[in-house]
Amino acid sequence: MRAGRLRECMKLWPRCTSAAQGKHLRHVLLLPHAPSATAAFSSAPPVPALPIERLHKSPRFSEVVVHNRTVYLSGQLADNLDGDVRSQTAETLASIDTFLADAGTDKSKLLSVTIYLKDIRKDYADMNAEWDAWVPAGAAPARATVEAALYDDRVLVEMSAIAAL
Repeated sequence: MRAGRLRECMKLWPRCTSAAQGKHLRHVLLLPHAPSATAAFSSAPPVPALPIERLHKSPRFSEVVVHNRTVYLSGQLADNLDGDVRSQTAETLASIDTFLADAGTDKSKLLSVTIYLKDIRKDYADMNAEWDAWVPAGAAPARATVEAALYDDRVLVEMSAIAAL
């Protein structure tokens, strides 16, 4: 397509009907390398980036990061590593509750949780018993559970989570 045709399509774009926009869109997309090809689609002002908020931070990592109305929790685990998987799971879930509250949200707004178990075959059912009692009815997030070698042999369960504000 000639550059003149591209300029014509881009000039007409704001006044086009939706059917005509499809025709002009095909013309513009034929020349994606044209410097002003994206001008036809820039009718809305750019949205400024939201700040990144970090809570409970240390030099190595933040326990909580909030960005674009999404809350990211780092891997949570029990403080008492002498308990069984049920007690460690309950303590881990309580920690998640605390950090979600600090960020201004709660477990009903969880989007995704990744669960790391030291021994998935042995501990999956007991971990799920605690999980099922904790997760709100009708608000179960997307979830993955994997077996992992954790940093300390006493750690039986670790969870990371993503939630909406």
